[in-house]
Amino acid sequence: GFDKKKINEKLEREFDFVYKIIELGLFERDKSKWGLRWPLSKIVVFSNEKLNTEMKEIIKRQLNIKEVEQEKSDFLRIELNTEMNEDLLAEGYVRELARKVQIERKERGLKKGDMIVLKISTETELEKMIEKHLDFLKERTNSSSVEFSIDKSSEKVRQIEIRGKKLSIELE
Repeated sequence: GFDKKKINEKLEREFDFVYKIIELGLFERDKSKWGLRWPLSKIVVFSNEKLNTEMKEIIKRQLNIKEVEQEKSDFLRIELNTEMNEDLLAEGYVRELARKVQIERKERGLKKGDMIVLKISTETELEKMIEKHLDFLKERTNSSSVEFSIDKSSEKVRQIEIRGKKLSIELE
Protein backbone atom coordinates (compact mmCIF):
# COMPACT_ATOMS: atom_id res chain seq x y z
CA GLY A 1 0.00 0.00 0.00
CA PHE A 2 1.15 3.58 0.27
CA ASP A 3 3.45 5.03 2.82
CA LYS A 4 1.44 7.10 5.28
CA LYS A 5 4.62 8.72 6.58
CA LYS A 6 5.57 9.95 3.09
CA ILE A 7 2.07 11.33 2.47
CA ASN A 8 2.13 13.17 5.79
CA GLU A 9 5.58 14.59 5.10
CA LYS A 10 4.38 15.86 1.74
CA LEU A 11 1.30 17.48 3.31
CA GLU A 12 3.38 19.02 6.04
CA ARG A 13 5.81 20.47 3.52
CA GLU A 14 2.94 21.88 1.46
CA PHE A 15 1.37 23.37 4.56
CA ASP A 16 4.65 25.02 5.64
CA PHE A 17 5.10 26.41 2.16
CA VAL A 18 1.56 27.83 1.99
CA TYR A 19 1.93 29.25 5.49
CA LYS A 20 5.14 31.07 4.49
CA ILE A 21 3.38 32.59 1.47
CA ILE A 22 0.46 33.72 3.61
CA GLU A 23 2.85 35.27 6.12
CA LEU A 24 4.67 37.16 3.37
CA GLY A 25 1.33 38.20 1.91
CA LEU A 26 0.05 39.54 5.23
CA PHE A 27 3.29 41.48 5.69
CA GLU A 28 2.99 43.04 2.23
CA ARG A 29 -0.69 43.82 2.82
CA ASP A 30 0.25 45.56 6.04
CA LYS A 31 2.83 47.69 4.26
CA SER A 32 0.33 48.63 1.56
CA LYS A 33 -2.27 49.68 4.17
CA TRP A 34 -5.02 47.60 2.56
CA GLY A 35 -6.65 45.57 5.33
CA LEU A 36 -7.79 41.99 4.81
CA ARG A 37 -11.36 43.04 4.07
CA TRP A 38 -10.18 44.71 0.87
CA PRO A 39 -9.81 42.19 -1.94
CA LEU A 40 -6.68 42.38 -4.07
CA SER A 41 -6.46 41.27 -7.69
CA LYS A 42 -3.47 38.96 -7.58
CA ILE A 43 -0.37 37.58 -5.97
CA VAL A 44 2.61 36.20 -7.88
CA VAL A 45 4.54 33.52 -6.05
CA PHE A 46 8.15 33.08 -7.17
CA SER A 47 9.48 29.68 -6.16
CA ASN A 48 10.67 26.33 -7.44
CA GLU A 49 8.00 24.46 -5.50
CA LYS A 50 4.71 23.84 -7.29
CA LEU A 51 1.44 25.15 -5.90
CA ASN A 52 -1.48 22.84 -6.56
CA THR A 53 -5.08 24.03 -6.92
CA GLU A 54 -5.90 23.35 -3.29
CA MET A 55 -2.89 25.33 -2.06
CA LYS A 56 -3.84 28.22 -4.34
CA GLU A 57 -7.40 28.20 -2.94
CA ILE A 58 -6.10 28.42 0.64
CA ILE A 59 -3.87 31.37 -0.30
CA LYS A 60 -6.76 33.13 -2.07
CA ARG A 61 -9.05 32.67 0.91
CA GLN A 62 -6.57 33.57 3.62
CA LEU A 63 -5.25 36.66 1.83
CA ASN A 64 -8.52 37.71 0.12
CA ILE A 65 -6.94 37.64 -3.32
CA LYS A 66 -8.67 36.89 -6.61
CA GLU A 67 -5.84 35.16 -8.45
CA VAL A 68 -2.63 33.29 -7.65
CA GLU A 69 0.08 33.10 -10.30
CA GLN A 70 3.33 31.22 -10.09
CA GLU A 71 6.76 31.90 -11.58
CA LYS A 72 9.90 29.80 -11.34
CA SER A 73 12.61 31.08 -9.02
CA ASP A 74 15.30 29.56 -6.84
CA PHE A 75 14.22 31.41 -3.76
CA LEU A 76 10.78 32.18 -2.44
CA ARG A 77 9.40 35.66 -2.80
CA ILE A 78 6.03 37.17 -3.62
CA GLU A 79 4.65 40.15 -5.45
CA LEU A 80 1.31 41.51 -4.39
CA ASN A 81 -0.71 43.60 -6.79
CA THR A 82 -2.13 46.30 -4.51
CA GLU A 83 -3.63 48.39 -7.30
CA MET A 84 -7.30 48.95 -6.70
CA ASN A 85 -9.84 48.96 -9.47
CA GLU A 86 -13.48 49.93 -9.06
CA ASP A 87 -14.72 46.37 -8.54
CA LEU A 88 -12.21 45.62 -5.81
CA LEU A 89 -12.94 48.95 -4.13
CA ALA A 90 -16.68 48.35 -4.23
CA GLU A 91 -16.28 44.93 -2.64
CA GLY A 92 -13.97 46.34 0.04
CA TYR A 93 -16.33 49.16 0.98
CA VAL A 94 -19.25 46.74 1.25
CA ARG A 95 -17.25 44.35 3.45
CA GLU A 96 -16.28 47.21 5.76
CA LEU A 97 -19.86 48.49 5.79
CA ALA A 98 -21.18 45.02 6.64
CA ARG A 99 -18.76 44.82 9.56
CA LYS A 100 -19.86 48.20 10.90
CA VAL A 101 -23.52 47.22 10.59
CA GLN A 102 -22.77 43.98 12.46
CA ILE A 103 -21.20 46.01 15.28
CA GLU A 104 -24.28 48.22 15.36
CA ARG A 105 -26.52 45.13 15.45
CA LYS A 106 -24.59 43.81 18.46
CA GLU A 107 -24.83 47.14 20.27
CA ARG A 108 -28.58 47.08 19.72
CA GLY A 109 -28.77 43.61 21.25
CA LEU A 110 -30.13 42.09 18.06
CA LYS A 111 -29.95 38.33 17.73
CA LYS A 112 -28.62 36.49 14.71
CA GLY A 113 -32.09 35.72 13.38
CA ASP A 114 -33.52 39.23 13.81
CA MET A 115 -34.13 40.81 10.41
CA ILE A 116 -33.56 44.51 9.87
CA VAL A 117 -34.20 47.11 7.20
CA LEU A 118 -30.86 48.79 6.55
CA LYS A 119 -31.02 52.45 5.60
CA ILE A 120 -27.97 54.15 4.14
CA SER A 121 -27.23 57.70 3.14
CA THR A 122 -23.97 58.53 1.40
CA GLU A 123 -22.47 60.07 -1.72
CA THR A 124 -23.75 58.79 -5.07
CA GLU A 125 -20.45 57.19 -6.08
CA LEU A 126 -20.38 55.02 -2.96
CA GLU A 127 -24.09 54.26 -3.27
CA LYS A 128 -23.42 52.83 -6.74
CA MET A 129 -20.61 50.67 -5.33
CA ILE A 130 -22.85 49.35 -2.58
CA GLU A 131 -25.61 48.56 -5.07
CA LYS A 132 -23.25 46.19 -6.89
CA HIS A 133 -23.04 43.97 -3.81
CA LEU A 134 -26.50 44.27 -2.30
CA ASP A 135 -27.04 40.52 -1.92
CA PHE A 136 -23.77 40.10 -0.06
CA LEU A 137 -24.59 43.07 2.18
CA LYS A 138 -28.11 41.79 2.95
CA GLU A 139 -26.83 38.31 3.72
CA ARG A 140 -23.98 39.54 5.93
CA THR A 141 -26.12 41.96 7.91
CA ASN A 142 -29.35 39.94 7.92
CA SER A 143 -31.29 42.72 6.20
CA SER A 144 -34.56 42.05 4.45
CA SER A 145 -33.96 45.17 2.38
CA VAL A 146 -31.56 48.06 1.91
CA GLU A 147 -32.87 51.58 1.35
CA PHE A 148 -30.87 54.58 0.27
CA SER A 149 -32.73 57.23 2.20
CA ILE A 150 -32.64 58.23 5.83
CA ASP A 151 -34.65 60.45 8.13
CA LYS A 152 -31.73 62.51 9.40
CA SER A 153 -33.63 63.64 12.50
CA SER A 154 -33.90 60.10 13.89
CA GLU A 155 -31.79 59.42 16.97
CA LYS A 156 -31.05 55.97 15.62
CA VAL A 157 -28.92 57.31 12.77
CA ARG A 158 -25.21 56.48 13.13
CA GLN A 159 -22.43 58.36 11.36
CA ILE A 160 -19.66 56.10 10.16
CA GLU A 161 -16.57 56.56 8.04
CA ILE A 162 -14.82 54.10 5.74
CA ARG A 163 -11.47 55.18 4.31
CA GLY A 164 -12.42 58.84 4.51
CA LYS A 165 -15.90 58.42 3.05
CA LYS A 166 -18.81 59.36 5.29
CA LEU A 167 -22.00 57.35 5.58
CA SER A 168 -25.11 57.54 7.71
CA ILE A 169 -26.71 54.23 8.60
CA GLU A 170 -29.89 53.32 10.40
CA LEU A 171 -31.19 49.90 11.40
CA GLU A 172 -34.95 49.44 11.53
